Amino acid sequence: MATIQGLQSWGLLVLVIVTACLGKIFGTISVSCFLKVPWNESLVLGFLMTSKGLVELFVLNIGHDRKVLNDHTFAIMVLMALFTTFITTPIVISLYKPAKKPKKDDYKYRTIERKNPNSQLRVLSCFHSARSIPSMINLIESSRATQEHDALCVFAMHLKEFSQRSSSILIVHKARKNGLPFRNK
Repeated sequence: MATIQGLQSWGLLVLVIVTACLGKIFGTISVSCFLKVPWNESLVLGFLMTSKGLVELFVLNIGHDRKVLNDHTFAIMVLMALFTTFITTPIVISLYKPAKKPKKDDYKYRTIERKNPNSQLRVLSCFHSARSIPSMINLIESSRATQEHDALCVFAMHLKEFSQRSSSILIVHKARKNGLPFRNK
């Protein structure tokens, strides 16, 4: 880091850090506002996007070893990666308080509305293996509103992958001896 000397180098480092952070933060906030994510959560997501990791440091080292980055640029990029990584955790902890009670209108419980409350609720449940059945049963049981309305009908569908077998449904058209498709005129 001895290559960062002088006011111009430190100014360039600050410019790189601010540009990298603000670009990701504003980009994340704009997309989050479009998707109607609350303001504080979109700001936290923006700060989480600024954090760098070991992968970026590996890429910077490879670029430096192959002489793509000179010593000055390498030092600035490494310091930017380290600074943004270390600053992310304290900022996220100070901004995001998941234990804080939500406002009355922030989150609402959602239910399935039926025209006739005494009608039967039909649910199609697909499972791939026997391991997923207990969690599927828990999900279905939690979706039932009350014990007094037992009008719940579950249709179970076992999904199975066919292997080493071609189905006539999947064959769109016949092939001639020369391999070209056969077409009826």
